[in-house]
Amino acid sequence: MMTPANQATPVVLSLNAVDPSGISGLHNDIETCASLGAHCLGVATAILARDTTEIKEVASTDPGLVIEQTRALLEDVPVNIVKSSMLTSVENIEVLHSILEDYPNLPLVLEPTLVHSRADNHADLAAMAEASSNLLLPRAHLAIMAHSSVFDYSKAADNLDASAAEILETGCEHLLLMGLEKGASTTYCKLYSQRGAMRSYSNEGHLGAPLSNAAAVLSACISAYLAHGVQLQECVTLAHKFTIRSLSQARRIGMGQPVPDRMHWARENNSAKH
Repeated sequence: MMTPANQATPVVLSLNAVDPSGISGLHNDIETCASLGAHCLGVATAILARDTTEIKEVASTDPGLVIEQTRALLEDVPVNIVKSSMLTSVENIEVLHSILEDYPNLPLVLEPTLVHSRADNHADLAAMAEASSNLLLPRAHLAIMAHSSVFDYSKAADNLDASAAEILETGCEHLLLMGLEKGASTTYCKLYSQRGAMRSYSNEGHLGAPLSNAAAVLSACISAYLAHGVQLQECVTLAHKFTIRSLSQARRIGMGQPVPDRMHWARENNSAKH
């Protein structure tokens, strides 16, 4: 999707961690947005020490610096969508909440990934989930969660539909759940609104990269399409196809996980020309 030169460039403001492997974080958001003709402004909420296998250490950005980064960009650039993923601390969740209070018309795409500098301390992760539920989910136009993490945000529910209903009771407008079914051979997504389930998406076949990488690509992709002005259901349809193709054509650059190919269309075009 290209933006004509005489039109404003769609802009996504992403608050996310710096992942030097390129599997997730700001690297993912910048590349995905660029692939879809949008510009990504990146606010670094943390720096990860990680390779293609695992996260080894997390250094959270000072909340004051997150505020300075974000407000500097918002005062300079017309932003279409705010996207939030790895905030890595309760303080940075509170920072984003306070900023959104000053920009009530900015839509938020929330992928609430629980990563903390003290990941072995479950109390810290639980506190982050509670802060996201209280401060960010009520503000979200769309929240994107894996089936494996949805129960971190819904304590009373015992199945996915009940969990979705509990999460949407926070005020979150839409929720997209994703996971595997049928013996881990089918990728499955389900979109909910406050009225209930809206639409399901599925894809059969092997993915070249773990499904755990899908939410990062999917959330960035939906954010880019929303920035272009595409309606939400169509955004999810297009983003699901883009994400499946990115994971199916993932490239192994190290000894761990393959990296999703978020520029797959460019390589496909080059192959077709030759």
